Amino acid sequence: RSTLFPYTTLFRSGRRLYSDVAMAVLYILIKSGVRVVLPPANLCCGFPARANAKDRMHGDVTLRDTIILSQIREMLGYMVFDAVVVSCGTCREALHELGVEETFSCSLMDASAFALNQAGMPLVQQAGRLSYHTPCHDSLRGEGVTLLKRLIADVSRQPHCCSEAGTLSLSRPDITRAMLQRKAAVFANTPNCAPNDMVVTNCPSCLTGLGRHAEKGPKPVHMAVYLATRLGGESWQEEAKQMLLQAEIVPF
Repeated sequence: RSTLFPYTTLFRSGRRLYSDVAMAVLYILIKSGVRVVLPPANLCCGFPARANAKDRMHGDVTLRDTIILSQIREMLGYMVFDAVVVSCGTCREALHELGVEETFSCSLMDASAFALNQAGMPLVQQAGRLSYHTPCHDSLRGEGVTLLKRLIADVSRQPHCCSEAGTLSLSRPDITRAMLQRKAAVFANTPNCAPNDMVVTNCPSCLTGLGRHAEKGPKPVHMAVYLATRLGGESWQEEAKQMLLQAEIVPF
């Protein structure tokens, strides 16, 4: 432990889809006094392969992940980890199956929830309103609206799947087209879902699905990015880049 970083986390990033989400997670954690350990780049959790019945690929990926994460735990045996954090619900499910809680002797949880609850990120409630989309694979376990209500007065929950559903939009476009139309109807009948409004979610895949409504629906924003903007203003990414220049690179 150190007085500068009283908490330590391992962040399994979903930066393959949206790099700003990964940067936002690092920013809110570091600004909240959390030391963050990143595994090697592009370490996929394997969930997409499993969902598409790619059994051999899934086995190869999970075996590699298990070895790498175990080696990280051994290399950093002097560290006490407070959590393994993620920014994606499917990653949480996959890492739970890998047994990362036992590997690192800590909990597995959403990064935004850790920053707000454990690390005590310094944010207070403001006036205003937001809509929130709960992912089908929810790393916040249904607590997204509760967390947001601590930060903004009026939060409405938007029902139904975004239609992306990971890779379902690729494998069954006929089904997802109907789901897309159903979600569009929700936005059309919700007062605070105009194009200039914002809908917060905590799933990178949902950003893609919700983004299909960009012309007529609200702008989708990942919760970590929303928190980073609240914490550091519109220029948070520039501050984050300067912070990350001080990171220590450990040869692996």
